[in-house]
Amino acid sequence: MMSELTIEQICVHEAGHAVACWGHGGKLELIAIGENSLISYSHDGFSSKFSYQDPISKEAVLIILSGLSAMLRIAEEPWNFEGCYRDLGGAQDLIKAQGWIEPANYNLDKFYRDFGGPSRIFCFSNWGLIKALSSELQIQKKMRGQAIAKFLEDNSPLGGPERALSWAEHEG
Repeated sequence: MMSELTIEQICVHEAGHAVACWGHGGKLELIAIGENSLISYSHDGFSSKFSYQDPISKEAVLIILSGLSAMLRIAEEPWNFEGCYRDLGGAQDLIKAQGWIEPANYNLDKFYRDFGGPSRIFCFSNWGLIKALSSELQIQKKMRGQAIAKFLEDNSPLGGPERALSWAEHEG
């Protein structure tokens, strides 16, 4: 049985995606918090409205997993929440469709252990910015692209997120 998310957890989750997308040069279109919370973004040809035939980069996987990784800061087992479980399963399915892993050898725990490292490091390095956006989302409930980007620029210590480890550095 999946647990219900609090507004704080929903906001942290969506802020994790947003900061990761913005931090990797993606475009944020909308974040809406409520009964059917959503985030709409695009990065290097990948969109939050993806299909499994779309090409995907490892940065896009980091963006997808950053909602879950941000949740790890405030919830012991975020995969018990439906939205996090859906993100984790969706990312795993995308990677299977790319042929990066053998589907039979992966369960969700092993998948996150192997592919979640860069998103965990990114969220840890940018926790202050994720928390700030989360707090703003709890007040605003809906933010659009330019307002999100301006908020992130204004609240980022260096005008941009801390550099996350690249996949090559993580794997090496």
